[in-house]
Amino acid sequence: MHRRVCRCSCLCLLVLLGTAHLWADVTGSILGYVRDKSGAVLPNANVTASETATGYSRTVATDSSGQYSILALPPGHYRLAASVAGFQQQVIDNVDLNVNDALHFDFLLQIGSVSESISVEANALQVQTVTTATGTTIESPQILAMPLNGRSYLDLLSLQAGVSPANTNSGYSDRSPASGLYSSAGNVSTDGQPEWANAFLVNGAEVNETKNMGAGLIPNADSIAEFRLLTNSFSAEYGKFTGAVMNTVTKSGTNRLHGTLFEFYRNQGMDARNYFDPTKAALKRHQYGGVLGGPVWKDKIFFFTDFQQTRQVAGVSTGPMQVMSADERNGIFPDSVLNTVVQGDAWAATLMSRGGGTIVAGSTMYNQLGTPVTTTAIDPNTHTVVSVPGHNISAYIDPVTKLTMPFIPAPNQAGGFSFSDSSHSGSIVDTNMAQRIDFINHMTGDWSFYYHYDDATAVQPIYQQAYQGITNVPGFPATQPSRNQLFSMSNTKTFGSTAVNVARIQLFRTATRTSQPSASSKISSYSQYGFNTDPTTGGLINTGTPGYPSSLPMMLFTQGNFAVGNNWLNLYQPDTTYGIGDTFSKAMGAHSLSFGGEFRYYQLNVRNECGPNGYFQFNGNETHADVSDYYIGAPAQPHC
Repeated sequence: MHRRVCRCSCLCLLVLLGTAHLWADVTGSILGYVRDKSGAVLPNANVTASETATGYSRTVATDSSGQYSILALPPGHYRLAASVAGFQQQVIDNVDLNVNDALHFDFLLQIGSVSESISVEANALQVQTVTTATGTTIESPQILAMPLNGRSYLDLLSLQAGVSPANTNSGYSDRSPASGLYSSAGNVSTDGQPEWANAFLVNGAEVNETKNMGAGLIPNADSIAEFRLLTNSFSAEYGKFTGAVMNTVTKSGTNRLHGTLFEFYRNQGMDARNYFDPTKAALKRHQYGGVLGGPVWKDKIFFFTDFQQTRQVAGVSTGPMQVMSADERNGIFPDSVLNTVVQGDAWAATLMSRGGGTIVAGSTMYNQLGTPVTTTAIDPNTHTVVSVPGHNISAYIDPVTKLTMPFIPAPNQAGGFSFSDSSHSGSIVDTNMAQRIDFINHMTGDWSFYYHYDDATAVQPIYQQAYQGITNVPGFPATQPSRNQLFSMSNTKTFGSTAVNVARIQLFRTATRTSQPSASSKISSYSQYGFNTDPTTGGLINTGTPGYPSSLPMMLFTQGNFAVGNNWLNLYQPDTTYGIGDTFSKAMGAHSLSFGGEFRYYQLNVRNECGPNGYFQFNGNETHADVSDYYIGAPAQPHC
């Protein structure tokens, strides 16, 4: 067992001086000018932004140049109103403010009574002229209308220009959220940047998984209000990341009680059968849940609750793997495979104790043992099955091989050497839920609280041995449990009409086991398969942590590209990210000054269960084939 602990602290201070907008991480801003019909500016005019769903409002006054800036507004649908004594009030409706937006609206007031009002509609398309950042905002209706397989919003990242649709390293998938329910953790390249250089934010809190730097948490699609993908020229507050910023904001409650229920069901009815599999793989996926939001105290306190559970049973294909042929299972191998000498006096004595005869180390060939026969082999040039001379060495079978060979499936493909199967089904049960509370309080500032919980367990009947790229035969399922939790709290406090402070704390924790042996794989003793268990003579013992289950030692066949037994490596990785930050911004005429700091503490713990039940690799080191080495019990030197 190896334990690796990585702790990293990050402290950032930033000062920004630029045009009058605020790039707060989960808010937007609105700015512009108030003028009369002749174009003269109107100082001390009141401009009010009112969120139509919650009643939240913010009022600012224009400065001597007639400019106003409303900073750190929560995303939503707003109504803008400008008024000043001696002029009619002007209203702009249907202002859609998204996360990170810096919108510009100017008012032209006409002479008249304040009680008179002129209403206009905001343009549906808003061109942002006060920021150089590039990106795309995708809102809830678009997310829910897309046919997302698994309902992960990360599948929409490739819609943005400059984003690679897939990653180049399959290793990034070993920490995908919810025990592998979601195929992508968002490790994609944007504008040529590394695939591990992206930031994933949920309500302003960083939720990167610390090993691969992919997303460690994916909220329920019905709970997402919008997400914005920033790919270039974004604000300095997003320091530490050179790739893209995936900025996700969840829905909040409104003054109306509203909820939805859903269920998505998918099966194998329209799927095609894998060419090599004798049957079609099973698939039954249920994703169901709902959301509910509303007021606790009208215009003051709002709640939004979401729940989603996924239950999936899916057949997994082994793909074609070259296993032991019927002749090889009976100890019959081609002479070309056995065309090597017996190595070592002790090993020669062991073979003689099994099958008798005289064996001289360094002289006797393996194709001189047993009896001559005719067998079959795969021609390396034509890839066809041909008849070749061979020898039957069944008398020299290793006792462990005799007891473990039943775990190797017999070939079921034409030619008698390959096996493919999809009848074994894996399962995933994922419970995903979250709670958001928003409290509007002009005295202490506006508060937002968010807690997310995701617990998942996956059972994998077929998988690849860690870092080997070799597929396991059926019969040794592995369990992959994971749990992700996020708590964040933020406060937005305005000071007068030109200054605002945003403070935030967060705690994010994700924990997973990559390949926990299933209970069905547990054995009482290695001796039941013929292994020596006396530690004084080099016998096999369980080297895992106390309580780690004993199971059949892993046997790796490097030429046939298949493995028998549980995964040789099982990682337990709990990550914890602590964060606290504060940003103060003040509008000063045509400019704004932002000053802030952020402290993040990353703690990555990795505990490796490396070969706790033993590890045997067969690569043709003694004979010319891995299966013949296995038959006589001659593994290569194991390592970990």
